[in-house]
Amino acid sequence: MAANASPEQHLDHLLDLSTTLLDPGTPLVDRLGAALDRERRYLDLPYGFLTHIDQRADQQDIVLTSGTEGRIEEGETLPLSETYCRKTVETDRGRLTVEVASEEGWADDPAFKRFGLESYVGSAVEVDGDRRGTVCFASEAARQTPFDEFEVEVVALLARWASYELARRTGREPAEPVPDRLSSFLDGVDPSVVDTTFDLLANRTRRELLWYLATADGPTTVDEAAAHLANAGGIPGRSAARIEIALVHSHVPKLASEGVVTYDERTRELDYRPDDAIERVLGCVRPMEA
Repeated sequence: MAANASPEQHLDHLLDLSTTLLDPGTPLVDRLGAALDRERRYLDLPYGFLTHIDQRADQQDIVLTSGTEGRIEEGETLPLSETYCRKTVETDRGRLTVEVASEEGWADDPAFKRFGLESYVGSAVEVDGDRRGTVCFASEAARQTPFDEFEVEVVALLARWASYELARRTGREPAEPVPDRLSSFLDGVDPSVVDTTFDLLANRTRRELLWYLATADGPTTVDEAAAHLANAGGIPGRSAARIEIALVHSHVPKLASEGVVTYDERTRELDYRPDDAIERVLGCVRPMEA
């Protein structure tokens, strides 16, 4: 079971999952389905789902499944009020774990009465700032051990990846259409937000700089930022002077042009402007680079 995995096994799992998700020769639906299958086996849970949610209509559509043959079918529509996922999208972070539902206040819940699932872990799929679905895994059996941080983070990573991939698809050419099963996620999405976020965070120096600025108490100078990155900021082997040159001539102008930071050339002062998309991706990538 994943709870007993070593750090090396965690890394191997992430690499295998990345290979599945990023395979350019495999259609999106097939990659998502393979990822659900891989993750439910890793979690030792029999069922995996990608769902689409319409909270106003009290409706949940089962978009993709893994391991659910004869129980819940793809294309099935359920009342959202009778699902575990309704509480996932209502939480502050869009995450929910249940280890023993019958002992955690679910015994009289419509979801438990309908499906009898004792264990569940899910994370919200967000598109254009709206929680439009979930990636989740479940079982009729209770968990013998609580879900650990790594397990929960990987489910959240899958949901984030689905969020960004679905949003990015709205910018594709007509020759690469979005499969019908995923089209419900995409109404009204602006793909430029996703494209810009990934472009800004594609470089390690920019990621480290943004993390430093986002966690600083206030504005800082380029000199201070360069010194931090050279000594404690995850860019070993480069002097503060060389990092400073790269910041001033490349990274800071790029970030400033997108409005993520402000830069005063006279005082050399930098200040971060909070950005939800940047912070969500950084929060996902940061534990892997630490």
